[in-house]
Amino acid sequence: DGKALNYKKHIYIMLNKPKNYVTTVSDDLGRPTVMQLVTDINARIYPVGRLDYDTTGLLLLTNDGDFMQKVTHPSFEIWKTYQAVVKGVPTETDVKKFAEGIMLDDGKTLPAVLDVVGYKGNNAIVEVSIREGRNRQVRRMLERIGHPVNSLKRISFGSLELGELKPGKWRHAKPEEIARLTEER
Repeated sequence: DGKALNYKKHIYIMLNKPKNYVTTVSDDLGRPTVMQLVTDINARIYPVGRLDYDTTGLLLLTNDGDFMQKVTHPSFEIWKTYQAVVKGVPTETDVKKFAEGIMLDDGKTLPAVLDVVGYKGNNAIVEVSIREGRNRQVRRMLERIGHPVNSLKRISFGSLELGELKPGKWRHAKPEEIARLTEER
């Protein structure tokens, strides 16, 4: 009818966040941000949730506010899986504690999954799956059971997996990947 349409194409990006980048659009302290890694995007995009400065791995970025709200809202409880190298080796008792929830300074966590998947000298390689996103939660949970984290990487966000994406690299998520993620519960 001769009127301009405001069509906004939604963009969904999967980034392998390297260590020593902040998960913000800009930083008052001048530290590198994840936005500096995503080039050639002709839209304002924002990180979906956060990864700590010293945590690596899968980070989503989008310009779709509804999507961001849906996948980060606590009631949606999307599982996120992290791989960590921890000091020492967790026991079956530690695994059970995770399954029951860990008491932290800000309250008890939801039940989580802890699996020992390998060894690195006297240390263990573990996978931790959580469905909430408190500040430094995985690190605090592992510290609470006496196994501080040496390194931490998010390897999946719901059905989205980091796969072979190299640190500092990104790709567009496929429409079917986003559809599958938003259907999860």
